[in-house]
Amino acid sequence: MICIEGATVYAPHPLGKKNIYIAGEKIIGLSDQRPETFFDQVIPAEGLMAIPGLVDLHVHITGGGGEAGMMSRSPELSLETMIQAGVTTVGGLLGTDTVTRSLENLLGKARALREEGVSAVIYTGGYDYPSPTLTGNIRRDIFLIQEVHGVKLSLADHRSSYPQAIEIERLLSDVRVAGMLRNKVLQLHLHIGDEEEKLSALIDIATRRPQLSTHITATHLNRSEAVFEDGLALVRAGGNMDISTGLSSDNLHADTLSADEAVKRYVDLGLPLDQLTLSSDGNGSAAEYNADGTVAAFKISRLDSLLKTFQALVNKGYLSFSDALALVTAQPAKRLGLAYKGKLADNMDADIVLLRKDLSLYGVIARGKLLYQADTYDAG
Repeated sequence: MICIEGATVYAPHPLGKKNIYIAGEKIIGLSDQRPETFFDQVIPAEGLMAIPGLVDLHVHITGGGGEAGMMSRSPELSLETMIQAGVTTVGGLLGTDTVTRSLENLLGKARALREEGVSAVIYTGGYDYPSPTLTGNIRRDIFLIQEVHGVKLSLADHRSSYPQAIEIERLLSDVRVAGMLRNKVLQLHLHIGDEEEKLSALIDIATRRPQLSTHITATHLNRSEAVFEDGLALVRAGGNMDISTGLSSDNLHADTLSADEAVKRYVDLGLPLDQLTLSSDGNGSAAEYNADGTVAAFKISRLDSLLKTFQALVNKGYLSFSDALALVTAQPAKRLGLAYKGKLADNMDADIVLLRKDLSLYGVIARGKLLYQADTYDAG
């Protein structure tokens, strides 16, 4: 048993100063008083903030890239990278390369991360259509394989397979029905590129078939002004917007919006925050292309951009602490169908990040075990 003593708790909503009690992998209580019981470990947290572990719903856990040949492949995600970014749960997916990187490899990596002490689920599918699967069928993948929590697809991208609207609708139906069989609301998670059709097919589907709209999450929507505007239209039609914190004008396009500025514009329009999430695109590659289609340059997206964007949203006053926190904890957990992640409450998974007053990382507990603690403690 572990007691985190005297932290100011955000669950993501503020709870004030509390002691957090952990048994095994679960939170078993939050209280103002320390109970008369034995603890294996007491973590002093006076002057620190306790928040849910960050949930990153778009991470290339087996690496991304490869568009400039095999030497351009990015590396697999490491446990150290996750923990140092304050991330305790990831949604793993394939990138452009579905030839040398397979769903079997993706599943194995997710299981390896769990064995190391953190949490990982995956999306079946990939850039290609028809979608690659593990069992030969999307619905069977979702129902039969515990780690599968959604489907990946690419649209409006020169590397995609350009699926037709009816094919996208059928994938959405598969996601919806298979999720129902597992009592979960899961997502068709769509990489959006720069092609001129942008999100037009998704906006049309969400408008015509509202029962499918809540299963649409489109990502990389800050990649350009035009894509962002289409993303706003998708939200108004009932779909979900995901902003990539690993993208900026430094590593993609001149009109790529920084994640915090994209969130501010969204908020200023008064759109629902529960249709917005942030993700890092961690270990994926952001590539620039020449006119002939060859790669001019590429950079690797960093997982720690998620925490940095949360810090920027709070420090710049774009959102309240709790609202900014929900974008990287409770809401991505909901998109991934993870009922026991993203919040601090009784019977939730004990994934907890401790922050100093300046929002820098002090400690990380994942599934009830302390995996990282800074060398020095200053209660302020």
